[in-house]
Amino acid sequence: MIIVVDASVAIKWYVNEIYTTNADRLLNGTFELNAPELIIPEFGNIVWKKLRRNELSTVEAAAIIGMFEKQSILYHSHRTILKPG
Repeated sequence: MIIVVDASVAIKWYVNEIYTTNADRLLNGTFELNAPELIIPEFGNIVWKKLRRNELSTVEAAAIIGMFEKQSILYHSHRTILKPG
C-alpha cells in the first residue's frame, strides 16, 4: 500500500509525541512511503525547533537527522505532484 507522509508524521518515528504509535505502524515494512521533497527541510526545521526549545540535545538531533536520512522514502518533485492525474 502506498502512503504519503509529511514531516509531522516522520518526526513521530524518532520523538515520542501524541500518535507516535500510529506513525510507527507505517514502518512495519508493508507500506511504500512517499513524500514530497519538501519533507526534508520541514523535518529539519522541526528538529531545529526542538533543539532550540531544549527538547533535544545536539547529539540527539544529529542522530535523528541521520536516521531520517536512511529512511526508505520515495521523494517526489513538487513539479510532478502539482500536475493532476
